[in-house]
Amino acid sequence: AAANYQTGSGRSSVSLAKDALDQSGYVIMKDGIREDQSGKQLSFNLLICRKHPRHMAAAQSVKSQLAKVGINVDITEISGNGLISRAAEGKYHLYLAEYAVENDMDIGKLFTPGEGLYNGPLPYDSVRTYTNYRLGQGPIEEFITAFESELPFIPLCYRMGIAVYARSIEGVG
Repeated sequence: AAANYQTGSGRSSVSLAKDALDQSGYVIMKDGIREDQSGKQLSFNLLICRKHPRHMAAAQSVKSQLAKVGINVDITEISGNGLISRAAEGKYHLYLAEYAVENDMDIGKLFTPGEGLYNGPLPYDSVRTYTNYRLGQGPIEEFITAFESELPFIPLCYRMGIAVYARSIEGVG
């Protein structure tokens, strides 16, 4: 059902990003980085887990994409536990981490402060519509719309595919 419901508002656009930054008063300076009228640069630190080469590749891609619109990103590699604790405490600009969906497909921990995955104002509409969906009291489309509106975190990459083995599963010949 979710695959059939895509609004497209989450898609990237360099020209739209540049226009939004221009309208917000951020201008590109000689070093290629945007800054506001007070001279504050758009420069962020991105935390990643040092033991995952995939994370470094994704972080480099994020850095490259944001550089195209004049936003600087410095990448900091830290331990997995360090990343979780800093994220839970809100001690980051940006962070890149994985979330494995549990067997029951519950993503509720993504919206639970103190779990090390989310820090910030509670995304009430996302939580409400997700809860309604999980209870069978609302369609997934309402959750997707609320999530895209509040954007409590930004999903960048999705890993697909799974291999499962159980002795109780028998093949059909």
